[in-house]
Amino acid sequence: MNNPGQYLKSIRKKLGLGVKAVYSQTGVGDSTIRRIEEGDTKNPPASQLKTLANFYGIDVIELYKAYGYLDEPTATMTLEETRVLFR
Repeated sequence: MNNPGQYLKSIRKKLGLGVKAVYSQTGVGDSTIRRIEEGDTKNPPASQLKTLANFYGIDVIELYKAYGYLDEPTATMTLEETRVLFR
C-alpha cells in the first residue's frame, strides 16, 4: 500500500460516504479524516486507524503496516499477541 491515505479515501468514496457521514458514525473528526486522506497526518493514532478500518470493513493490520506501526515480524503475531501489544 503505497499511499494509505488515498486508499482510505477511495474506500470511503466507493461506499458513497462524505467525511461528515464517516465522522457522525465513527467519531473520527472530519478534519482528521481529511488530513489522513491527504497525507497531511503522517502518523495518525492507531486507535483512529482501527476505528476507520472497522467501519470500512478493511484489514487494520495492513493499515498499521502502511503507517509503520507494524513490521512483517510483528504482523505475523497471533491475534492474542497483537491484542496484548495494543492494549
